[in-house]
Amino acid sequence: MRIGITGTHGAGKTTLARKLSRRLGLPLIPEQARIVAELMGITNADMLYYDKELAREFQTLVLLSQLNTEKAYGRFVSDRTTLDCLAYWKLYGIEDSDSLSKMYKETCLTQKYDLLVYVPAGVNLKDDGFRDKDPANASAVDKIIRELLQETDIPVVMTLGTVEERMAAVTNALGYFIAIRYTFKKTGIGAVDNLGAQLQKVIRGTRQGSIATRYRYIDASERFIRFVAERFKLKKLQNIQEKHLQAFAEDMKQRGLSDKYIKTDLSAVRYLHRQVPMARYELLDGRMANKKYGLGSTPDGRGERAWTERELEDVNNPHLTPNGF
Repeated sequence: MRIGITGTHGAGKTTLARKLSRRLGLPLIPEQARIVAELMGITNADMLYYDKELAREFQTLVLLSQLNTEKAYGRFVSDRTTLDCLAYWKLYGIEDSDSLSKMYKETCLTQKYDLLVYVPAGVNLKDDGFRDKDPANASAVDKIIRELLQETDIPVVMTLGTVEERMAAVTNALGYFIAIRYTFKKTGIGAVDNLGAQLQKVIRGTRQGSIATRYRYIDASERFIRFVAERFKLKKLQNIQEKHLQAFAEDMKQRGLSDKYIKTDLSAVRYLHRQVPMARYELLDGRMANKKYGLGSTPDGRGERAWTERELEDVNNPHLTPNGF
């Protein structure tokens, strides 16, 4: 999974990138411009406005550093993208008709990401000693990035609000992409694969849930359909009944799984059942079923976790048109 955070300076990209990196269990690529600036002895971004050759050299090295770091990491959350490189190339007035400029633009626009997270311009530009403090320049970069986002076919999510709200927007968007790309892996067992094909259709038509919820529920649903196909020879998801869930719970108990694990799997199956069109049977309420099955209560509060290896598999996401661009 290659996630790029894009937006003008002072918008809150770094904070979001760090939190997403921890939440998703992906390496963080820090802002390369600051690393290159330190190596070149550039102490303030204002220096780049007055020396075009310096700006040209600087932005070329920033792009090369960005490309090399992304290649080395493979999967990541990146604080800035190649689109940001091109935006500042334009801001500094470097763009012209020579071959380097044409190659620079093409390289920036063709770099691949699974998802671009656009962070709109902030209100206040904090002085960190290096950052350009002129709000007009920040707005100019924001405008350029919005225009560049129109030229890419990479899915884009625009984030607004608090850091938590921005995090939710990204994880929910990833959940959406996972749903419409979900493919049940055939087992070679006819009864299981038959239910798997039905499960695939249901999941692709579902538009709710975060990335973590989707993967956990998909895994549980796959375990359930294997179980009912082999134990009950079930042929249609519309025929799921409470007896199937009870047997599934008893089987998990016999295998020594915790009550919390069992209840999560059962919640996933009930969620699946609600998405199945024209389901023939009603299921018990989750609390009533847990009491009937002798499953203990779960303490309040759930900690965050990093993604599993499966969750980190690269996906070719469909285009999501940015809002408000």
